[in-house]
Amino acid sequence: DAGIKAGDVIVKVGTTEVANVPELQEQVSKYRPGDKLGLEVVRDGDSKNLFLTLRDRDGGTVLGKVVEKNVARILGAQVSDISDSEKATLGIAGGAKVTNLERGKFSASGIESGFIITEVDGRPIAGADDVSIILKNKSGGVLIEGIYPNGDKAYYGFGM
Repeated sequence: DAGIKAGDVIVKVGTTEVANVPELQEQVSKYRPGDKLGLEVVRDGDSKNLFLTLRDRDGGTVLGKVVEKNVARILGAQVSDISDSEKATLGIAGGAKVTNLERGKFSASGIESGFIITEVDGRPIAGADDVSIILKNKSGGVLIEGIYPNGDKAYYGFGM
């Protein structure tokens, strides 16, 4: 409805430049259904400004009552506690490992199986239960920080 076409490259959400999918998701996740949002896209080498009204999954524009979510289903993954040896090897105090990755928020944002979540929205994660507790009734943007078993640190953003 907003006029976005296949092949358009979104370069700005509001006034914030975005360079990749996680940055785009993070910026869009700051808004709610019903919010009006400007996008800058590049189409065939030309910049175009488009305006849209965000909708929920059902196409509505009114933010409904937040209900308890099945976190594993929404995220498309399960998380498990990590071992003491993994903590020692990676030099971290705690975390939750992403396992059984399927379609969902995690895979859409680029998170890969084996990723160890160390923080959610700046809150340290001691184990798998912490992830579920923090995200259970969360709405809006989420920032996931962590580390892969090879030591690479990564950050992912998405909306709930």
